[in-house]
Amino acid sequence: MKDPAGYSCEVCTDAGAWRLTLGGEFDLATVPVSEAVLRMAQADALTVWLDLGDVSFIDSSGIAMLMRAHQRADRAGNELVLVAPSAPVRRLLELCGIDRALRIEDRDPWTHQESGRRHAVIATNLDGVVVHWNRDAEAFYGYTAQHAVGRAARDLIVAPGDNDEARRIVQTLRTDGRWQGAFEVARADGSTFRAWVRDIVMCDDAGRPSGLLGLSVPMLELARAQPAPHPRAA
Repeated sequence: MKDPAGYSCEVCTDAGAWRLTLGGEFDLATVPVSEAVLRMAQADALTVWLDLGDVSFIDSSGIAMLMRAHQRADRAGNELVLVAPSAPVRRLLELCGIDRALRIEDRDPWTHQESGRRHAVIATNLDGVVVHWNRDAEAFYGYTAQHAVGRAARDLIVAPGDNDEARRIVQTLRTDGRWQGAFEVARADGSTFRAWVRDIVMCDDAGRPSGLLGLSVPMLELARAQPAPHPRAA
């Protein structure tokens, strides 16, 4: 699995809602990353906004993923909203006759741009080699996607002395399918920071494990996003 040129996956969360912004080609090569992020979002949020305005191509595997996400939302009683689908996406939704089954908003209703927390999205194959590295991963860790894709994730982001903990996390992922917690990570310049990390196993269209996906955000960003406590009355 290789990160296709032009594919992008950006994540922002706030107040019980997740916004996922996908761009580029939405097909068999990119569905595992997109679906893993969607599964994580739907397990955590009451509402998931899925922005498809920059998707240039979608095939049947992308449509099938959207329908699985719609079914998960129905079962869980939460909401999945497609935001401003591009013309190729809308045409295929209409051609398949499923556009009426999905909630679609032509105008962007997201109101959390200032307070929302952005997340690094890093995906690897089962050998731990990076196959996707989004813009916020570039910002947080200091490596460009061009530099990161094709390299072992542990060589890029695991802080010195934390290799044993990283191996334990991977083992938990292989047995439980997911992991989350605080973890010390490294930047390209050698500095380190504490991050809140969520990891999940990615699967291919047959449901077989195909890689690992992690979302991370600096703990300082989480602290800044917490509302200030109300002062006590004297």
